[in-house]
Amino acid sequence: MSDETYLPVKAAGEQRVTVQRLFNTDGKPWARLKVLNPTAMTSEPIGLSVACQSAQISAVTLSLDNPASYVCGMNNFTFSGSITATKPGTVEYRWERSDGAVSATQKLEFKSAETQKLSYTWSLGGNFDGYLRLHVLSPNDITSSPAIVSFKQSCQKSQGLMTLLW
Repeated sequence: MSDETYLPVKAAGEQRVTVQRLFNTDGKPWARLKVLNPTAMTSEPIGLSVACQSAQISAVTLSLDNPASYVCGMNNFTFSGSITATKPGTVEYRWERSDGAVSATQKLEFKSAETQKLSYTWSLGGNFDGYLRLHVLSPNDITSSPAIVSFKQSCQKSQGLMTLLW
């Protein structure tokens, strides 16, 4: 860094010097103050920290995909979710179910302001009332509205029929 900033001194005392620079995250950035005159002096270098702005989440959505083709017994319910970020960065999220199960925290990289799609499959059998949520943990905490799953099986062994109530 060879930029010089001149500070006029009108009287004895201390003056604050503030300089802003853009840094990348490579290496270890540092700065030092160098006084040129009346007496040349240079401060010890100080390390600088680089605080990168991460993505901000503006929307999280979740819905249950077409529930029309299920049979008696275990059924796979597929949910479609989306996360919308306003800028590039890393997003951490997890799936939260009404039965208390919580997925491991997962990471998603955003290269720009964009929406990324996700899916989750939940296997259920018997009668069930519950929900699934998509929960973004960082960079900002935001949770989707719950996608409700409510069905009742009425199976007859001889005919293999099932009635779904939504």
